[in-house]
Amino acid sequence: VDAPTIAPHRARRRSTVPPPAEPTDAPVDEVIDERSVPSADEVRADEREVFLSLEREHRRLREAAAHEVLGVGWDAGVADIRAGYFQLTKRFHPDVFAKHRSEAILHLAEEVFIHINKAYDRMREAVVAAGRGLIAGPALLPHNAIANDGKFRVCSLQPQAPCEAGQRAGCELLGEL
Repeated sequence: VDAPTIAPHRARRRSTVPPPAEPTDAPVDEVIDERSVPSADEVRADEREVFLSLEREHRRLREAAAHEVLGVGWDAGVADIRAGYFQLTKRFHPDVFAKHRSEAILHLAEEVFIHINKAYDRMREAVVAAGRGLIAGPALLPHNAIANDGKFRVCSLQPQAPCEAGQRAGCELLGEL
């Protein structure tokens, strides 16, 4: 009678899953040059006042809360947040300062605009979290703006009720999904 064969002792197996591959488009040794903070000395004398006003605004925005940046109350509604954001966009967009052709001014304008965008994003997320708004791409819409037919509307008569395909007077069609 043959003796039963006993399986040889099994060693612990190591995982056969290969490690994740290194990305080929992002070298590990890449050094990113940080732009230095511009100073008033880098700006021509005739553009220095523009630079100094941007610098003051940048300093103010860094210390302000999101609602203070946009110039609205902390419990502001969708329309106030959008109006505050668009007002600041028209005033501080970097393209407005492109005519100065100064790297220092353009850099500072970009920094100011980044603070404005971050404040808008924070306020937008707060309104959505409170259930008073909807995010549609970069836009912020009132919570009652999307009707059952998939069209964006703003209902001015009954702000808490959804608009049913524009059946009520006072509904303004904004677009379609």
